[in-house]
Amino acid sequence: MQAGPLFGRVTGPIDLRDFLGRAGIVLRPPTDTRPDGQPGGERFVIKVNWYAPLPGYYTSARTLDLLLSALPGEKLVVEGYSHARNDGSRRLFASQVDRHRDWIRAQDRWFLQHTGLGEVLDRHGARYLSVTEELWSGRTIPAQEVRAAVRARFGAAGGLDAGDPLRHPEFYACIPAALLEWRDATFLNFAKLKLPKTGDGPWSPPLKNIFGLVPDPDRHRYHRDLPRSIIDINLVYRSLFTVVDLAEALHEMLWYHPAGRHRVAWGSYDVLEGRGLVACDANPVELDVACAELFGIDLRHRDLVRAAAPVFGRWDDEAIARATRDGEGTP
Repeated sequence: MQAGPLFGRVTGPIDLRDFLGRAGIVLRPPTDTRPDGQPGGERFVIKVNWYAPLPGYYTSARTLDLLLSALPGEKLVVEGYSHARNDGSRRLFASQVDRHRDWIRAQDRWFLQHTGLGEVLDRHGARYLSVTEELWSGRTIPAQEVRAAVRARFGAAGGLDAGDPLRHPEFYACIPAALLEWRDATFLNFAKLKLPKTGDGPWSPPLKNIFGLVPDPDRHRYHRDLPRSIIDINLVYRSLFTVVDLAEALHEMLWYHPAGRHRVAWGSYDVLEGRGLVACDANPVELDVACAELFGIDLRHRDLVRAAAPVFGRWDDEAIARATRDGEGTP
């Protein structure tokens, strides 16, 4: 796996496949069958970003199509339901989620059809798994097994409680049992690049993309201590899977600034088209810092970066400087 941040320019599947290979991701072509009778070759779990169908805000059909075209073998796309992923016909609050599960399911189907993502999944033979649906249906890994994996992998790293590393113990009980069949797969954290104009503005770093696997469709209660919530769900998934972090602005990226054309509750933003940018790093914290540094933004002081570094690894300023020396410049 790539040590230190790696940036690349991508115009098509061949470029992306070459970048993934340089990043150390194994891309062996499919073989006939595996010993268990399943199709052979590489297998990939892909965590997309499908929070809401806002302009430029989600992993689009053309971006997912590009990634799936670059990857051989079996692909499984994972995401949690979101109260904001809908056609705008209804506004849900946290207290209403359980009463409107069928509507949330229907809106998820609408989203896949409306955006063309369902057609892309079908064309590539990729499967889609909602972690929320698996929890609602009671199809999860026993919590004690997940707790044991987290303790074995991270222990007391970064000041964590060695006996119970998570501050949100309910996360132990939210991992779909279906993912056990994919423990040997490469888990791609395929994060959309969303950066602030200044170091103190809104942002959504690659490390936060895993937060979308918290199965609650309304995750506002976890925003009360958002850095620790993000760390906790990352601890769970990084204990169970080999996670490879990718940050992408392949077709568009978000640029938060006060005069932005588009508005969300936490700020305004513009959508920058045609960036063709992808980044990878074995250290998710370093990837967050390096992606911002590429655009002249320093995020080292942010609460999430400072809290996550002792757990997942501190960044290397020299490695970031080398990788960003020929950077993109500000938009």
